Amino acid sequence: DPSGSCVMCKLTSLLYTSAIHFILYSSIHFIHYSVYISYSTLLYISYSALHFILYSAIHFILYSAIHFILYSAIHFILCYTFPTLLYISYSTLLYISYSTLLYISYSTLQFISYSTLVYTVRLKC
Repeated sequence: DPSGSCVMCKLTSLLYTSAIHFILYSSIHFIHYSVYISYSTLLYISYSALHFILYSAIHFILYSAIHFILYSAIHFILCYTFPTLLYISYSTLLYISYSTLLYISYSTLQFISYSTLVYTVRLKC
């Protein structure tokens, strides 16, 4: 029967076309999802690496800045401020003690000389 064989040809052709369509469709979807998964994985790895690098850089910069500021402040206090304050305190103390001692000596000498003068004048009179 020629029409029956034509139906079989059409069915076989339809089957081959469906199989080829299924294989192509599956292959394209497989490639699409593979590329999507690879792209997503690469994007995630890049993002994680970038995040780690930025976090490490910011952490290092902040740690270095804080360390530098603290070191500079301590160095400045110990090397400049503390000796300056010590020198000012020492100079002030030395000046006060020297002035006090000089004043006491001068006052004592003045008192002794005045008392001696008064005593001498009284004796003569």
